[in-house]
Amino acid sequence: MSVKRPSVVTRSNYMLVFILFIVMRFLSHLQEVLLKQYSKLFNVNVSPCGFVMQPDAPHLGASPDAKVYGPNAAPTFGLTEVK
Repeated sequence: MSVKRPSVVTRSNYMLVFILFIVMRFLSHLQEVLLKQYSKLFNVNVSPCGFVMQPDAPHLGASPDAKVYGPNAAPTFGLTEVK
C-alpha cells in the first residue's frame, strides 16, 4: 500500500510564479523595443519569425527572434537573436 504525499502549495510558490511572470513580460517587451532600435540604427526591416530550417540540410534549424531584410546590404536577408 503506497501513501500519497499531499501537494504543498504555499504562498511563496505563488509569489515566485508571479515574479517570474512579470519578469518574462518585461523581457518580452524589452526584446520588441531592442528590435525596433536595431531596425532604425541599421536601416533594415525586422519581422518576427519562428523555426527556420536549413534548405540544404533539413535536419538542421534554428529559432531566431526575427528575420532581417536590408535592401542595401549583402546578403539582403539575415536572422537575429536578442540576448
